Amino acid sequence: MSKKSKDNGSNDLFEYALHDLNKEYGNIAYVLGEESPADLKTFIDTGSTPLNMIVSNRHDGGWPVGRIIELSGLPGSGKSLLSDLAILNTQKMGGLGIIVDTENARSPDYLRVLGVDMEKLLYFQIDTIEEIFEVLEKMINKIQITSPKKLITIVVDSIAAASTKEEMAKDFGQPTIALKARLISQAMRKLGPVIGKLNVCLIFTNQLRENIGVMFGDKFTTPGGKAIPFHSSIRIRLTPSGKIEEDKDVIAVGVNAKCVKNRIAPPFRKAHFTIYFNKGISDVEDWADILVEKNVMSKRRGGRSGNIYSFSVDGEMIEIPSKEWSKTLMADSELYRKVKHMTEEVMILNLADVTEEIEETV
Repeated sequence: MSKKSKDNGSNDLFEYALHDLNKEYGNIAYVLGEESPADLKTFIDTGSTPLNMIVSNRHDGGWPVGRIIELSGLPGSGKSLLSDLAILNTQKMGGLGIIVDTENARSPDYLRVLGVDMEKLLYFQIDTIEEIFEVLEKMINKIQITSPKKLITIVVDSIAAASTKEEMAKDFGQPTIALKARLISQAMRKLGPVIGKLNVCLIFTNQLRENIGVMFGDKFTTPGGKAIPFHSSIRIRLTPSGKIEEDKDVIAVGVNAKCVKNRIAPPFRKAHFTIYFNKGISDVEDWADILVEKNVMSKRRGGRSGNIYSFSVDGEMIEIPSKEWSKTLMADSELYRKVKHMTEEVMILNLADVTEEIEETV
């Protein structure tokens, strides 16, 4: 068979799939890279540049729109804050935020401090798994009909705190074996394919619980079965990492983030960020450690002024005392932009390099 006849056969198959089968079954066939549900075009800033990079591995990245995300962690590790920042940054992009609160733990005052526009935030207080997914299904169907291009972030906080109707009706101690997991599994099979075709980012927060008796492998698990981990494109695990004190008062905590599943970028990467109780994530502070670690910036002792950072921007050597680092960058928007770009650049993993490393290891 000639090359020309092969090409004609391929073209005929493409025409048949993209026109005839799409006409018969709806939009099911696509050319990847050309308006397919798998193509990612919109990302929502997580609030942390290092976290953006381990999630999306690209400049100006973050949470992917059209995908499902699970944030799990120990108490006090920043799950709710990250979901609030996703809502805030969705609003900044002209979108709408939706919070489904199963813990009755949201603080309107803290949301306002972060900068969330309460008039563009839809809040639900729901207790049971059945009602959560019934409401989600109805909301997503409404979005699909009325505003399929509208940017919307939906946060369910948290899946671990939600019960089932049967469990709520029973007395304490009566078992409801695997009912919650079965309900979630059914719901995720219905929601997953629809999310990918809309401008919606769906975020679930979950708790980390210790696997009692596990000696090897992962010592932690998340409640609710395997459906959310399976359907999620991104799974981030958060753990507290140290505290920052001022006048003997704890004013901030460090957080370690590990990407335990990633279907859009290299997985298993780690990041660190700092959460201040009065202002959220202080992103700029974390850039310095990354740039020093990657040898893009040097650090030396500066006497009473503390450490001094030295680095080059467009051929010009710049020196900033560590105590003035955040203040200096925040006051100079152009320098801020360039240093952020530098931080992203040193954290981007070239996929070809990753492949070579895997081959060498094998």
